[in-house]
Amino acid sequence: MNKMKASQKRKFQIRALIAFSIVLAMTATLIPGLIFLFGETQSADELIRMGSSSFKEGNYDRAIDLYAKAAKKDPLRAEAHNLLGMAYRMKYRTTNNPKYREKEVQSFKKAIEIDPRNVSALVNLGTTLYDMNKRQEAVPYLRKALEIQPDHPDRAQIEELIEKASGSS
Repeated sequence: MNKMKASQKRKFQIRALIAFSIVLAMTATLIPGLIFLFGETQSADELIRMGSSSFKEGNYDRAIDLYAKAAKKDPLRAEAHNLLGMAYRMKYRTTNNPKYREKEVQSFKKAIEIDPRNVSALVNLGTTLYDMNKRQEAVPYLRKALEIQPDHPDRAQIEELIEKASGSS
């Protein structure tokens, strides 16, 4: 009788050990995901890198989420807001949903508010406004970008937009 109880006790201990090992293994694989979802462990730089990777893959929803987290983590990071605007631009282009166009504009404006000399954000906002047929509104942003960076690689295209917008008065 004692042998049977000892055998049952041993089987129970083995099962408990197996169950504990499974729970431990599952926890080890879940913890990084939970930290990502709920933790504040990633820097704005890491979030931007991850967002850029998602952007390149065409996963604009994930890019938006990651860039927004980067902007929240470092609210004075103009780059995060500018990249967020670009992700909204691509989301708008794939959905034609005007709410994304508005968020695109807001993100570029926020980047410029933080850093008025951010040439990328100035050009991005200018081209977005131009595309929205707000051409007169686009011109000051495009001109300022060229004023800050006269040797901009897209200078000819930007000057063409300015000329077309100025002619459409």
